[in-house]
Amino acid sequence: MPQLTLTPDDIDRYWSKVALSGDCWVWQAARRYGYGVFQVRGRTWGAHVVSWVLTNGQGPTGLCVLHNCPGGDNPACVNPTHLWLGTRGDNVRDRNQKGRTPRGYTVRGELVTARSSARLTEAAVRVIRAQYAAGTHLQRQLAREYGVT
Repeated sequence: MPQLTLTPDDIDRYWSKVALSGDCWVWQAARRYGYGVFQVRGRTWGAHVVSWVLTNGQGPTGLCVLHNCPGGDNPACVNPTHLWLGTRGDNVRDRNQKGRTPRGYTVRGELVTARSSARLTEAAVRVIRAQYAAGTHLQRQLAREYGVT
């Protein structure tokens, strides 16, 4: 976890954006993918990460701040009692268990991740590589055919 240094003004500004009612303390300002975001001197931090740092101090480098809300998955929650430190692997497993893995959509009949910026399916890439390796197509022909550069 990178170092986060907060001034008293940063801390006041942070808590002004949190609704402290109920079990989850819900971030009331900007969000990205459901998670609260907080700006500190031009850098964007997860609001839950800021909550962890305010409560526990800096976490060890390389760890993520994860949610464990008793009422269910709530990425906007910043209640420090609902947060825990985990590895990147823990974060992926937690995301998958909560069903936050990006859903897919179909491109040319093949499932592609919804957040993927890929313009080709795996099957298309296999065909392109085979055609190029066989010497039957030039790169520019393949690019034109598949709508890529």
